[in-house]
Amino acid sequence: MEILFDLLFDDLAGPIFELLLELIVRLVEALVHLIGWLFERFRRWLDLQPNIAPSQLSMLHRFGRLSVGIGLSLCILAPLLWLVWR
Repeated sequence: MEILFDLLFDDLAGPIFELLLELIVRLVEALVHLIGWLFERFRRWLDLQPNIAPSQLSMLHRFGRLSVGIGLSLCILAPLLWLVWR
């Protein structure tokens, strides 16, 4: 009986591993496409915004721009700092 299980698992291990690897690759591709699509939408939205001098912005808009800048910086720097100091 053990020989049958060993043969069965040896024969199935290769295709199962390949299937899992293919699934992981497809999930990563989908994630990359989603992130690319989000960046494209953000770029299009940013291009539609009027080009206003910072001195003409209201305090709310200045705070919003500062918040977006800090948020994006943290999204980039936090993982990098975690990689350096872990």
